[in-house]
Formats: sequence, C-alpha cells, structure tokens
Amino acid sequence: HAGADKTAADEGVMLRGVLDLDDIEVGEIMTHRTDLEMIDADLSPMQIVSQVLSSQYTRLPLYRGDPDNVIGVLHAKALLREVQDHDRHIDEMDISVVATKPWFVPESTDCLSQLQAFRQRREHFALVIDEYGALQGVVSLEDIIEEIVGEIVDESDIPSLPEVWPQPDGSLVVAGTANLHDLNLALGTKMPEENVTTIGGLIVSLLGDQPEDKLCILESGVYIEVTSLHGDWIRRVKITKVADENGEPHGKSAS
Repeated sequence: HAGADKTAADEGVMLRGVLDLDDIEVGEIMTHRTDLEMIDADLSPMQIVSQVLSSQYTRLPLYRGDPDNVIGVLHAKALLREVQDHDRHIDEMDISVVATKPWFVPESTDCLSQLQAFRQRREHFALVIDEYGALQGVVSLEDIIEEIVGEIVDESDIPSLPEVWPQPDGSLVVAGTANLHDLNLALGTKMPEENVTTIGGLIVSLLGDQPEDKLCILESGVYIEVTSLHGDWIRRVKITKVADENGEPHGKSAS
C-alpha cells in the first residue's frame, strides 16, 4: 500500500497547489528582467539566429532601441522555419515579421487567472509589467504548472544538484563537497576525476597545497575560484566556463 499512499499524498499536494494559485501573483514566480535573455532587433539576422541557436530558451523577447520597448516574442522553431524558407539566405530575412505580438500582463495578476488565460489564448508565454507599464519579467505556463506539481526539469536545464546554485551571470556557486563527477555531467566538462571525488579535493590536488581565499585557477575549460574557506576546509567555489579563445571567463578578466 506504500505506493498507493504516496500517490494519494502527491495528489493532495497538487490539489493544494491548484487551490493556492489564486493567492500567488505572477510577479512572485516570474523570471525577473535582470535574468532575462533578450534579443536586439537591430542586430543583423545572422547575429540573431546565432543568439537564438546558442540560447537555452525557446522563446525570447525581441526589443528595439530600449529593452523596455518589446516589439515581439521570437520563437526558435518559427525562426528556423523562416531560415529554411529563405534557403539559407539569412541576411534577407525580416526578423520582426517572424516574431509574434507580445502579450503583456500585470504583475499583480493571480496565477489561477493567468493559467486560465494561457489556456484560453493557447499561449505559453507572457511579458510581465508593473502598474506603469515597465517590463518586470516574463512568466510561462511551465512556471505556473511548477507551482502545482513541483519543478519540471527539461533537456535544457542544468540537473538539480543539492550543492549547486546557478547565478544570474551564468556561473555556478558550488559547495566544496559537491561531487565532481556530477558536476562534469551537469556542465559537460572534463575536470579530472582521478583520485578525487569532490570539487574541493580537485583544487587541493591541482595546487598540491591548501588554497587561499579568492584564489582562481583555470582547469579543463572552466575557471574555479575559491570564494569561502573555513580553516582548511573549502566551503564554496565559483565555477565559470571559459567564454573565448583567450581564456577569458564570462563577466571578468583573468588575473
């Protein structure tokens, strides 16, 4: 009966999640504008296609001039279909025609109403604005469903690891005790796992000595920075993938 009991408990949790939706505003669950990936419509078609292909997101807000001036939402599938229609003559494309009309919703909208609106409009994505009409973020159908059933992991998500905290700049804050093999799988990296099992152990093995706070080393395509020490124990590190051929990490200069 254990399986039946667990199923009943899960259904109870989901039911409570549905009932709580009218008490949760979309502003509480949206992806904030500081974490948004947006596309400048004034870029060349080739640059826009490259950005969409390298993004982990399927839908990207398209703006012109100012990020607050959102003129549409670009869907990766529609963009690739347009590329195919132009027989690879990408520079002849009009990206603004490919984008769909933006849908703006107030951040005070309750999630139950937004769920119903998503169903009625058969859409999955909306831009969230404040009372003055300024862009605050985006909310998706998946965001609301996750409020009911818990986090949904898809193929573009970094696997959920209990000792890994993704940062807005794309880096990861990682406990020194985080499993090195799991990190390699999550990041697609090849940090050496011989004779070590944790990221902290790797740092010590690479240095042959106890590291100092704020020490930063380059290994296997990532910068590993010690951000917190407690005596001889590495508590936290920051991992940043190398961004270019010169070994520069995202958002910082090598030192």
